[in-house]
Order: sequence, then C-alpha cells, then structure tokens
Amino acid sequence: MGCGSSQEVTEERLAFLGKVELFKRLPRDELPALARSAEEVSFAKDEAIINQGEGGYAFFILKRGTAGVTVNDHRVATLKAGDYFGEHALLRDTPRTATIRATSEVKALKITREAFVKLELHTKLEFGKRGAVGGGKMAAAEIKAADHKTADEKKLIAAALKNNANLNTIANLDEEKIGAMVKVMWKEEVPKGTALITQGDLQADYFYVVQSGSFQISKTDSGSAEKVASAALGSIEAGGSFGELALLYFAPRAATITATAAAVVWVTARQQFKDLLMKANETEIQENLKHVGRCGMFDPLKDSEKKELAAAMNEMTFSKDELVFEQGERGTQFFVLVEGEVSVIKDGKEVTKIKATPEKAHYFGEKALLEDEPRAATIKVLSTVAKTLVVDKESFEILLGSLQELTRRGKDGTGSVKKPAVAPSAAATFGKIKFKDLKKLGLLGCGGFGAVEMVEHLNTAETYALKALSKGYVVKSGMQSSVISEKNVQIMCDSPFIVKLHDALHQMIRSQSCHKAVTKLHKAVS
Repeated sequence: MGCGSSQEVTEERLAFLGKVELFKRLPRDELPALARSAEEVSFAKDEAIINQGEGGYAFFILKRGTAGVTVNDHRVATLKAGDYFGEHALLRDTPRTATIRATSEVKALKITREAFVKLELHTKLEFGKRGAVGGGKMAAAEIKAADHKTADEKKLIAAALKNNANLNTIANLDEEKIGAMVKVMWKEEVPKGTALITQGDLQADYFYVVQSGSFQISKTDSGSAEKVASAALGSIEAGGSFGELALLYFAPRAATITATAAAVVWVTARQQFKDLLMKANETEIQENLKHVGRCGMFDPLKDSEKKELAAAMNEMTFSKDELVFEQGERGTQFFVLVEGEVSVIKDGKEVTKIKATPEKAHYFGEKALLEDEPRAATIKVLSTVAKTLVVDKESFEILLGSLQELTRRGKDGTGSVKKPAVAPSAAATFGKIKFKDLKKLGLLGCGGFGAVEMVEHLNTAETYALKALSKGYVVKSGMQSSVISEKNVQIMCDSPFIVKLHDALHQMIRSQSCHKAVTKLHKAVS
C-alpha cells in the first residue's frame, strides 16, 4: 500500500469530493477541511484493502480503479470510482463486515475515525443502510439453499413457529404459511461461545429456530459493562426461537444471544419471510376478488377498483346462533357471505335463508354503503360456522368514493369520483401541547430507536406517554417513511380502544458533553 500527503489539497481533490454522492449535502465551505483530512492511498491489484472480521479505524472513497466485495468467501458486489466503504468503523467499534480487495490498481482517499469525529461529519452525513455494497445501496442478506428435513425436524420447526408469540403477532401463521417457512429454512452448526446475535447490531436479517444446544440471552445496560438476563431463565433451549423482529423491519438487535453449548439451528432471512407474506397476501386478494366479482352490487366498479376493494376487505367468522347484526341498530358494515348459511329475521320472524354457493356471492347489510339507516333485519347464523368478507362504509369511501357516485359513473365511465378527506387538518389536530409544559414522571420503556416516558402537563395535570425517537438512528436505518406513516396512521385513529396521537413535536436539545445540537422527534400520545 502506498500513501500520499494528507495535507495536500488540490483543486482536483476538492472537485472529486464534491461529486461523491455522500458529500453532496455537505456545505461547500467545509470541503477544504475534509480534503485536508483525507490521505491518498494506493493498492496493487489483488491487494486486500480491508479484511472481514478485523478491527476498523478508517473510511475509504475510491478515486480510481475497481474493488471486489466478499462476504464469507462469497463475492457480493463490485466497487468503482466514487463508491465508499468502511463507514461502520467511523460510527462504532465493530469488526469489518466484508473483505474489500483491489481488482485493478486502486487509488483511494482514506479518512480516519479521529479526523471524522473532529470534523463532526457523523452529525452532517447520512449513511444509507447497507451491507457490503457500493454507491450507498443496500445489499440483501445472504440466503442459503434450503436443507432437507426429517419429519421430526419439520415438526420441531413448526412447533417453534407456532409457539413464538411475537411472530404470530406479526403474521397470522396458518398451516400453509408455516409449511412454506419450514421449506425454505437451512441448517447451521453453531460452536460453543458463538454470538449469533449481538446487541445493537444493525445487520439484523435472520430468524433462528434451535434444534439442539442452548443459548444465553444477555443485555448490556447503557453506560454499564454488566450483563443481565433479559428472559426469565436467561436461555433458549431446543425447540425455542429468536430474532423474529428482524423478519418484519430493520432495527438494531435488542440483546446478545450466545451459544452456551455446541448447537444446531434452522435459519430463514427477512426477505424470504416477506416474500412468503406477499405471496400469501396476493393469494388472499385473488380469492377475495372472485367473491367481489360474483357480487352484482359491485358491477359498476372498474376491474382495478374491484381489486382495491378485495385487498381492503377483512375476513370475519361467526359461530352457530351468533347474530351478525340486529334489526334497528345503526349499520356501518357490509358483508359478503363466502361460507355457511344465515337466517334473515324481520320483526321476530324468519323471512328467508341465505346460503353461500360457488356460483353467486350473497351479501347483506348493503344499505350501510348506500345510506345511513338502521338495519332493516336481523342476521342469525344457522350453520356451524359462517365466514364473511367485511368492509365498512368509511373505509370503502376513503378507498373508492361514494357507491352512489360510482354507480352513476358506471364501469365504463371516465368521470372522477370524489373521495372524503382521510384525516383532520394538522391545525385542528396539533398545536395544543408544548414540550416546555411537560414534566417527566418516569420511564415507561425503551426500544430500538428511542424511549417512552410518562409526562405530566404542568397546566392541566393530564398525563401522556411521550415517545422520543433518535433521528440519527432512524435515518441510519432508512426508517424515515415508516415513522411518517406511523404518525399519519395514528392521526387517523380516533377510538377509545386505540392509543391517540395528540401532538408531534420537534425539539433541538443541546448536549453539553459534546457541544453540538442533537435533534430528537417527540410524539405525545395518551
């Protein structure tokens, strides 16, 4: 490896740094200091620039040449001029996650962690979530070929999936979904002392089922080196599972899980799980679409509108003698009967029976979509089970507009149908709570991106849960759109059974320890 002067600042170096995507948001007057801190280095073809597993202290930007990215001896990407790597070494003390080797003669700029912190670049630059990649794009988790499983192994994995409460909260795992998950999992042997999951690790991509051996759960408190068990027994034995939050979204690992004996685990990746759910969801939508297509009431809808409706409908199941709704009550939901038989009762007398058939989709409660009138009859279940698809008037109109207007327009019409506003205006929703008027009472809990505290309003004595999210963590993990969506969904929710969002506050908190502004997003919810 060759090195050049770190103090030499040329117009060529300034121009190059100005074109690097990572530095485009950096103020132009800060580029000279960055250029002075960068050291020019060179590497011969086939020379390793960084090695997977070794400690890291510097960040590199390729000026000329190309380099190959290898993870666990698998080539996963190629880097070219303008690409950067090694940023994890600037953010925290973690081993290198990949090996980068020059595939031609390479010239690069190297910035050490010391220089990076001195220039406060960690507060000014945004690194996208990625593994070993070039150009700041995310690399998918490595997915291995599925291994053959015996009948007993399939049974163990299926039982572990059913018994994982968090996983079943994420997705309704029926036999078909469980079978699909079992099918794609691969087997790995884990030596004693190996940490499969490390607390705070951003590369959280896998879910594990333990076939044999045991694992210890440990968690390090902030500011303390003492590890405490985060589960009642502090261990996961054969038949247990862990890592399920990685299947749904990207978040730092909440604890460290280490093998206390030689173990064997079955593994699946987040992308496999999401693909499975997407396929299952598409299958469900297509099935719902068949029922919507057989329902004459929706003949005026275009094909695309029918599919939107099919995706929005929820399945609701009733037992024998259960009342779906009663005569005289206010109607807000419309039902399509897809399985079973019900009785239609008016003034205490049965007037007809409705039975689901493959040829025609019978429905009831249609007036709920057309007009705000009381139910004209009572619907009682006659069969052992009655399965229905349900949509309420508000959801229908937000999605497609008024059914009356859709009927007037017709399937072949070209006119637009007005839809109601989704949520009250920000002025009507926010502006009632100020951060300076809140007094902290105590900590309610912590998560991957921040904490929730109980606070009291100084003037009204009302208590709230105040959720504080670290913007740096949110940006680093690429969750900005998810946070905004969460806020928007909570604005729309107005029910005594759902946590209500009262306000969203931005506050600049100055940290005296490092003398810089740290931004947090606060949500006041009750």
